[in-house]
Amino acid sequence: MNNRLKEYYSRLDNKLSISEHKGRIHFNVKEKLCIYGKEQRDYTLNLMRNLSGWAIKENKPVHLNLKDCSDITASALVLLFGEVTRIKIHFENDMMVTVALPSDAYLLDILNQIGWTKAINLDYRNLISLFENDDTFQTLSDPNKAMISIACRLKNCGVVLNSPEAKVFSKGVNEAMLNVIHHAYNNEEKPLEGIGRRWWQACYVTESGSMVFIICDFGQGILSSLPKDNLSERYEDHLARAMAIGVTSTDDKDRGKGSGDIVQAAEIRKDSTLFVASNNGIYGRIADSKIEKDESIIPMLGTVVEWEISYE
Repeated sequence: MNNRLKEYYSRLDNKLSISEHKGRIHFNVKEKLCIYGKEQRDYTLNLMRNLSGWAIKENKPVHLNLKDCSDITASALVLLFGEVTRIKIHFENDMMVTVALPSDAYLLDILNQIGWTKAINLDYRNLISLFENDDTFQTLSDPNKAMISIACRLKNCGVVLNSPEAKVFSKGVNEAMLNVIHHAYNNEEKPLEGIGRRWWQACYVTESGSMVFIICDFGQGILSSLPKDNLSERYEDHLARAMAIGVTSTDDKDRGKGSGDIVQAAEIRKDSTLFVASNNGIYGRIADSKIEKDESIIPMLGTVVEWEISYE
């Protein structure tokens, strides 16, 4: 890591006012948490890096203080849910990570309504109940169970897709889950000592008339599992190539179609969107329009994929 990057990390760390009290590391979040735009992405991903670094690598209990946090957008909510609960699962100890919820009444009300506060505070032994109750936020390692739960949630929310649309959307979502199982944790002989090939997800509808599905994992990331085309290939180009049909990390000419399924799932309705973040690459697309690519200075630990599908 060069000196300029070290200084940048240090400035981001200072924004979190990291301190230690009675053996617990405290993080104070005073900015919006979001990974869509550059402005807050580095701040948010640096928080995630610190949480896993101090807890899992340094074996220190952590406290996440969100009291002064003004907003948390969708994918950031899933990432936080994932990071907090995987620390609990890893240590089989709920007290390894504690969370102080936002003081802002409007934000807290939203988090309560969508079930995030329930999910983030749940005992690690009871996380399966999120699936059993078809809650918005879940963590799973079985694609069949996950697809059943998604279908139930969409039905309960009044979302109706015709048969061709449902088939295309299901193929894309299922491919993202299979990527977790087959690729995300291939660099680990025993992924996080018992956590296994797990992902975290959220499925809900918005007031504006769209359905959202988000899935994230904390594996090696897409760019680590797919070799570069050449040494000078940029992160964002590397990720965009990975999302193209026919590109595969194997030598099997019949593989590499799954990324196309992920992209096509965002094309079933007009103005629907796809957002992918993995390692240092960012990929965005609105339906079948121009691809938007970006490089993230702070790497994403793993991969997050988000679809927002207009259903009205």
